[in-house]
Amino acid sequence: MSPYEHYKKVQVQTATPAELIIMAYDGAGVYLAKAREAMKAGDFDKAREAIKKVQAIVGELTASLDPAAGEIAVHLSRLYGFISERLGRASAAKDPRFLDEIARVLGVLREGWCGCARNAPKQ
Repeated sequence: MSPYEHYKKVQVQTATPAELIIMAYDGAGVYLAKAREAMKAGDFDKAREAIKKVQAIVGELTASLDPAAGEIAVHLSRLYGFISERLGRASAAKDPRFLDEIARVLGVLREGWCGCARNAPKQ
C-alpha cells in the first residue's frame, strides 16, 4: 500500500459521519467532472463509466439515510432520486448540461454538510 493509499484509508477510518458524507460528495464531484470532460470529448463510453460511479455514490448516500431522522431523510431521499434521474438523462442524452445541474445540487448539499461538520461537537 502506498503512503497515499494508507493516508486515505486512515482518513476514512477516523472520519466522522458528516466527514464521510462530504468525502462521498467530493468523490461524486470528481466523477462528474470526468464524465463532463469525456462527453465534451465525445468519449461517451468513458462518460457512461464515470456516471455509473456517481450513481453508485448516490446509491450509497441513499442507503445510508436513517428514516428515524424524519423529514430531512425524506428530503434528501427525494434529492438523491432527482440526481439519479438526471444522471440517467445525462447519459441517455449525452448532454453535459445535466451534469452541471447535478454538480450544483451536490455542491449545495456539500456546503450544508460542511456547516454541520463545523458545528458538530468534537468527539
